[in-house]
Amino acid sequence: MLFISLFVIFAVIFLIAFQHIFSVSKSPGKEKIPGARPSNSRDGNKPDIAAAGNIHNYLLDLHGKYGPLASFWYGPKYVVSIASPELFMEHHVRMTSNRPPDMMEMLGILFGSNAIQFAKTDDAIRRRELYDHTLRHETLTHFYPTFNKVARETVQALSGIPEGTRIPLVHHCIDMSIKGIVRTCFGDYFKTEEAVDHLREVWTACWNELELLQIKGPPKPGSKRDKTFKKDLASIKTLGPKMIQHRRDNPCFLEYQTFIDALLEDELPEEQMHDDCVGFLIGGLQTVGIWTFWALYFLASSPDCQEKLYLNVIEAVGQGDVEDMNHEDLRYVGQVIKETLRLSVLSTYTCRYHDDDFELAGHVLKAGTTTVHAIGVVMEDPVLWPDPSKFDPERFDIHRMTARQKRAFKPFGFAGQRTCPGQHFAKLEAAVFIAVLCRAFKFRLVKGQSVKKNYGLITRPDCEVWVTLEKRK
Repeated sequence: MLFISLFVIFAVIFLIAFQHIFSVSKSPGKEKIPGARPSNSRDGNKPDIAAAGNIHNYLLDLHGKYGPLASFWYGPKYVVSIASPELFMEHHVRMTSNRPPDMMEMLGILFGSNAIQFAKTDDAIRRRELYDHTLRHETLTHFYPTFNKVARETVQALSGIPEGTRIPLVHHCIDMSIKGIVRTCFGDYFKTEEAVDHLREVWTACWNELELLQIKGPPKPGSKRDKTFKKDLASIKTLGPKMIQHRRDNPCFLEYQTFIDALLEDELPEEQMHDDCVGFLIGGLQTVGIWTFWALYFLASSPDCQEKLYLNVIEAVGQGDVEDMNHEDLRYVGQVIKETLRLSVLSTYTCRYHDDDFELAGHVLKAGTTTVHAIGVVMEDPVLWPDPSKFDPERFDIHRMTARQKRAFKPFGFAGQRTCPGQHFAKLEAAVFIAVLCRAFKFRLVKGQSVKKNYGLITRPDCEVWVTLEKRK
């Protein structure tokens, strides 16, 4: 009898232990995904990110140690990072529109908490449907004349400068980008060169400070740095209300609906309109401006590629405007555009969180877990991209690209309304600018410069970059 009792007790203990082990293996155990231990409970791995210089370098090291699926701590929050085309594709079918506020806090300071970047799934989808209407292909075709005009104005201004003069490349690319986006999407609020100059200056100052905040923390209250940032940020914050009121006072009826008109006609809350104006304006001008810069920089560094692009433009467009009908013929321009995105690592990562538990690579992750797509890590993967530091536009020839490369190359995010709403706008604007400028000039880098990538909220050069121009005959 005693033997039977002992057997029953042992069996019950065994079953309980077995169930516990089994449940742990099926539960979202944080130890199941390899990764970094937090430096401390409050900051997580933020000190390690700061030591790496930026989150891109940190993710490169993290995935180098732990493979394509790895974990770390952003403050007290557990984060899972993925860095392979296969994991991208697995996750994107479950991907939500929810962006984690803690990893987006820098943009919140600049754009405002009501911007679409911080909208929850249902609200984000509704607003995307409204905004996508203003950025669809049929609308974008109306933008070609404006983009061509902005590029020609820049060519004319640069043509008046004596050959051999040092030209600040970032400065001019940002100026073109500002003019392109405000004239097509925001009416005529920025009429003068002085207004464009002011926007470029306060944007640059604010962006520099936000990237510094992300790594080194806030400035000392009352310090010169603190006062300067607050002054520049206030200038940015007034843009939304001013642009909205200017459009109300100066309505314009066009064949297509502009971004600012869509906001007004839908009678959205004032704060939301203000924040979305700033978010779209700043997001657009920085993406296109820096994208155009990197393309011209890589082309200036690769004279053979620059000549191929010039010949492609002459063959497809001649001396006329770049138009929608030329799109298919500007194949090499398109390859340059894509290779620039890859090599510059323009955007290093994107992130989302889920409202419910979800499964990824056989692991069940708890609701609220942030998932990072380490886009920059994949863009520099030598297995996917042989000789990844080389500027090679022809790797994007449709006959050369592999299926894995196509799955890996997602610089604007994944799947429909979870991608960047302005991606087609940005591609079109950058392509026109690059084609028109390279048709007019040969770009050459001034010797002796050391240009490094600053992997911040967007990957920019760490300093102004100087070029000289030779007019094409």
